[in-house]
Amino acid sequence: MRKKLIDPKPGCFVSQFVSDQLISVLPAQRLVSSLSDAATEAAHCFALSEIDDATRKFEKKIGSGGFGVVYYGKMKDGKEIAVKVLTRPLTRERSISWIKRLEIAEDAAKGIEYLHTGCVPTIIHRDLKSSNILLDKHMKAKVSDFGLSKLAVDGATHVSSIVRGTVGYLDPE
Repeated sequence: MRKKLIDPKPGCFVSQFVSDQLISVLPAQRLVSSLSDAATEAAHCFALSEIDDATRKFEKKIGSGGFGVVYYGKMKDGKEIAVKVLTRPLTRERSISWIKRLEIAEDAAKGIEYLHTGCVPTIIHRDLKSSNILLDKHMKAKVSDFGLSKLAVDGATHVSSIVRGTVGYLDPE
């Protein structure tokens, strides 16, 4: 599969069909697609009025997720569709410089170092991931979400064998 750039007309909605099932309908001025050439050529462009008619003005909600709400619709030819309305635009937000990213990582590391060596008793976070590092108004990192944290008491002999944390962020050992 090759990446292909689709540049529909303003006010146009691009849909992607895979095996006659609608994957998404997205408002887009520039949509980067990783579909094959054949699939890209099969992409259709709809006016908002067509989508309004098909969904009866987004009447029947059939699901939702991290990126938006999904509505049921039926085209004039009888084809049933699912239309996802994105909660955030697909535009790229202001990026953070690499220097600032390193400063954020250093702040987070200092926070964890403090939990491990500066606190009495020591605190083991057990769920360290990017979404648990918050930034203040000065872009200084703060470690958050201590729901799975544990106190490491000196002289304790019990070792927990229960795995805790977020898949993908756990130590593989």
